[in-house]
Amino acid sequence: MLPGRHSRGTPAVRYRGFFINDENPALGTWAPAHFGPGHAPDHPDGFNSAFYAKVFEVMLRLKANYLWPAVWGRAFAENDPDNHRVASEYGVVMGTSHEAPMMRGIEEWNRHAQPAERDENGNVVTPGSDPCGGTGEWSYRYNAPAVEAYWTDGIRRMVDQGIEGVVTLGMRGPGDVGLPDEVFPAVRRIEVPARAEMGVAIDGSEQWWAQGLGGVLPVFSPFQSQPAQYVEVFNRGSVPFDYRIDTGRPWLSADRPAGTVDQEARAELRVDFTRAPAGRTTACATRSRSTTPPRRSWTSSPPPTPTTPG
Repeated sequence: MLPGRHSRGTPAVRYRGFFINDENPALGTWAPAHFGPGHAPDHPDGFNSAFYAKVFEVMLRLKANYLWPAVWGRAFAENDPDNHRVASEYGVVMGTSHEAPMMRGIEEWNRHAQPAERDENGNVVTPGSDPCGGTGEWSYRYNAPAVEAYWTDGIRRMVDQGIEGVVTLGMRGPGDVGLPDEVFPAVRRIEVPARAEMGVAIDGSEQWWAQGLGGVLPVFSPFQSQPAQYVEVFNRGSVPFDYRIDTGRPWLSADRPAGTVDQEARAELRVDFTRAPAGRTTACATRSRSTTPPRRSWTSSPPPTPTTPG
């Protein structure tokens, strides 16, 4: 190896890792034998932080940074309270697997819940319980408030402990089985207008504007490190339409100033600070759309604010 410091640059994929799946019987017996038992009461076969520290080290050597921990009878957060802390020390981003949404391992539910039993009509014949005050059933139909509280606690733990994680969504039956079809509320059909209807969303806002009316972009700065501010034009109808973005300033441009929107299109706005006036300046970007026939257009004036050194 040549002397000096060398780098291959930043990996192209942001989250790179693997899922410790089907760990029994091999890893499930080997890890506790070599690194000691788990710390959760009555669950000595859990994987502790001494084991995961070695996993994280191997991950970094492989240029990985993302892990779904073992879930076959194991709960990452409960098997050792230090597991999340050690993951943070190694800079490993944690996630949860197919049946464990919202940063909660499914065994965190199974270990503490006793599901109620119901008859063929859905009536409880044997009561159940869970730590969230519900019926103990892993069911959104029958036990939604408890399931939601359980998920909320997972996100709260993530925030309180400063855990960097990727939150997965969705729900499936425990033990790699499906949930009954009637578990979730019926899906309501949404009728899409048989015409073109433009909607606009902008970077930095949770709102959207019908027909492109309104919106203020975040302040532009020559010193910003975040990605470029953007405007999203989307179709609320079923007929494609043409759009155009006019900035009105020679130093403010859009990377996709015009095009046809079938579903949605994103345009990044950029400021050429070598041409922009010094100080704080307000600019107006106008979005318009048209269909043929007939031809109609709407305009709006969100003021992106470039700032240059005075």
